[in-house]
Amino acid sequence: MKEERVREKAFLSIFLVLTLLAVGLIALAEKGGVGVPVSIGASPFNMGEIGTSSLVELLREKYGSVYVITNLNELDSIRTSDKCLFVVISPEIPYTTSDSSRIASYLARCAHPLFLIADENSTSNNLLKAIGAQLEIPTIVTYTRGKGLGVVVYVPEKGEYLPAYPLSVFYVNNTRYSLYLDIASYIIIHGGSYTIFGEYTVDTKKYPSGVIAYSNTTFGGQAKEVVAYVLSDGSILLNQVIDRNETYRSFALTLFQSICGEGGCTIIFDGSRYTPIPLTDLKNNLASITPLYVSFPSLLGMIIANLIHPSTWLPPLIDYSNKVFAEILGNHLVTSTLALLFAVLAFVYVSRQEVFVSDKPMSEEKLVEVAYAENILEEIEKGKLKLGREDFKSLYAIVDSVMQSVYGLSLRDEELERRLSLLLGEEKARRYLESMNKLYDKAVGLRRTPIVLSWSRVVTKYVRESEEVLSKVGVSLMRVEIVEKLARS
Repeated sequence: MKEERVREKAFLSIFLVLTLLAVGLIALAEKGGVGVPVSIGASPFNMGEIGTSSLVELLREKYGSVYVITNLNELDSIRTSDKCLFVVISPEIPYTTSDSSRIASYLARCAHPLFLIADENSTSNNLLKAIGAQLEIPTIVTYTRGKGLGVVVYVPEKGEYLPAYPLSVFYVNNTRYSLYLDIASYIIIHGGSYTIFGEYTVDTKKYPSGVIAYSNTTFGGQAKEVVAYVLSDGSILLNQVIDRNETYRSFALTLFQSICGEGGCTIIFDGSRYTPIPLTDLKNNLASITPLYVSFPSLLGMIIANLIHPSTWLPPLIDYSNKVFAEILGNHLVTSTLALLFAVLAFVYVSRQEVFVSDKPMSEEKLVEVAYAENILEEIEKGKLKLGREDFKSLYAIVDSVMQSVYGLSLRDEELERRLSLLLGEEKARRYLESMNKLYDKAVGLRRTPIVLSWSRVVTKYVRESEEVLSKVGVSLMRVEIVEKLARS
């Protein structure tokens, strides 16, 4: 048999792969770094000390239907329920009249609109006004220099000094809680229907720190009774106390239980009132990112994400490479050596692509009209035909095609097992289909088991079983025209 030179060509060269990779890296570098923001303040996204992420997770375990929004437009996608609770904790961006009306309109769709506003500043007053609560939280008190519980704060509106960390007593669900507030404000009550459930005392004067306001308000032509729980301090709901202090955690759960009951309550945390700071703005001053802003694992993850992004390391690498190549190309001896080396490598590469192989006859491909080879099963059983993995794949394809023609179902459809059970019995149908599918997956390399010692025996066995199964269906392998590649010994 004569030999021919056959040149093997790779359709996707390593050079092309590297080129595509380089284009992708450059595109990512030009797009810029990962814009991961650092959530600060009492944001539900802030996992640091002064965030409220722990409270959100605590409530999700109990109620399930807890949402955090980043934009008021997201309210439209949240399904309403019997009770809807809108939660605001120490917002940094004031609510405008328009914002407040938008929130009130959404809550009006619920049978029982509820609010929990924990704020030591005046940023929530427009929202209180929109829901008809005749309450007001004055501008945050200004505190004097000092540290610890001995610090005093000055209230400009009243010309009075108050403790920075007053001890407030709350009564929730007939339970008494004594909690320290953190540079808190107080609640001014202008009238209406209300219940005071928390207050602290300075000298002999009491300052409300927890008030429930009841109001009847009309939203979009619908008259609704609105209940608003108002706290003059958001610090008693922050991660720093929820994670470490059982009293504060119990207070938070009891408070939400008194508002929502045991279930059927949709809770929405407003995460749109805080301004996140992009990590790219802070990476040059990491000392400014304290545990108050973000937890260490989150910070580490954000830093790693930025470090591995091409925009961080690719531009400096390209600049350095340009300098190195400029110095190399300036040296004639080095350039001559590199040119010679490149020529040698190119010759070796091209030479390796020339492969000489013998021109061998192709595997015998035979069209078998089984209807005219009635003794094929006998030939297989006598070992006259050496069958292998490819023959099982062909057998599987034939049986699968028959099943789809008869039932419109493939061998992997669960419904086919039920159909065949009527003909073969439940156990036999299940075993046959399960074995055929497992062996096919083995044949195509999708699984390692079952272990097959002889594909010839396996094919012989399942040709016989398939003939039995198909005969029950009303079809015979003897009537199926197939193309087999027969490996002769």
